[in-house]
Amino acid sequence: MMADCSSNQSDPENCNSSFFCRYDPSLVLQVPKNLYYTYIVTATFNALFSLTAFLGNALVLTALVRTRSLHSPSKALLRSLALSDLGVGLFVQPVYIAYCLSGVVGNGWVRCASWIVYPVLSDYFVAVSFFTMIVISIDRYLALHLRSRYRSAVTITKANITVLSLWITSLIFPIARLVAGNLSVALSISCFALFVVIPTFTHLKIHRMLQNQGRQVSNQLFLHREESYLSINKYKKSVSAMRYIYIALMLCYIPITCVAALYIKNDSTITKYLLPVGHFATTLLFFNSSLNPVLYCVQIRQVRGAMWDLANNLIPCC
Repeated sequence: MMADCSSNQSDPENCNSSFFCRYDPSLVLQVPKNLYYTYIVTATFNALFSLTAFLGNALVLTALVRTRSLHSPSKALLRSLALSDLGVGLFVQPVYIAYCLSGVVGNGWVRCASWIVYPVLSDYFVAVSFFTMIVISIDRYLALHLRSRYRSAVTITKANITVLSLWITSLIFPIARLVAGNLSVALSISCFALFVVIPTFTHLKIHRMLQNQGRQVSNQLFLHREESYLSINKYKKSVSAMRYIYIALMLCYIPITCVAALYIKNDSTITKYLLPVGHFATTLLFFNSSLNPVLYCVQIRQVRGAMWDLANNLIPCC
């Protein structure tokens, strides 16, 4: 079937009967000249960000293994987020680069295949990131709400089961894209709505509870055993880290959402402008996978210390 795509690159409509090109608009194989520079620029940026996403998240995953001071469920959730970002740098961005460059050089076979593969992979890893951020926000809320029961209620086993469940659940999104495009849109809207509502709700609840807690306890917040406490300042820092990571993902995702909303209107007068803007918005979305490791280092002291020790161990070897 893919061989037919390559041979029919002069006739995109004939290619629509093939599975690998059935999502193709008319521009998939016949690239307008005004997109050539867009493809070259976005491919260049994605090549750089693919490398930084892979290296940055690989370092974060290694650092998390060496970090013992973080509560294990929190490590499991951070590991899930770093793994999804690693997948973007290792799989999604290289396929996206192949899609862009195959349009420049006129390789219809690669262009057909990459046009299907990169949105499917992107849907999957973005969904994992969204669900993980939702669970992280709930975890931070439970740490404050349950107090002494938190460590007994939120165990590493439950956290691992939750992470495995959200990775399996996220498979619905690429499957929906392949089977029914309209269902994929509905699922994406629902997922984005949950991503906006739940972390916002938990953050507001945390803020209100901390205000009430501040009136009752001035220095320390009871978490599990009588002799074991978590300072309010330390907890606030963990919530702040969650907030920055959440806002970064939101800001990187909003542009592509706006482009998609405008594209659905199918207005031919703005479509030619949306195509290049859409590629830069896609690049911004993928850039989030390179940005998150930096945020981990800046906002999470335990991760920063482990990565610093790891870097010191690696430098002599170089």
